[in-house]
Amino acid sequence: MKKAISEYFDAETAKVFKNNLYEISYVLDDAIKYNQLAEDWIELGIYKVIYKATKNEGISHAIADGVCIC
Repeated sequence: MKKAISEYFDAETAKVFKNNLYEISYVLDDAIKYNQLAEDWIELGIYKVIYKATKNEGISHAIADGVCIC
């Protein structure tokens, strides 16, 4: 990981990243949670629209799930 950090970031950014890794990891964990919530919300919205058109739960879930593969 050390090599990846030093190759991706400039020296100053790498130093700050390394010194704050614990706190940054919590922020990144939260970002992943928010991303999943957003994906779920979009999939539910697509499901509702498809269900309104088809009145078929299985097809609506299949289409929403297929469209939202990330």
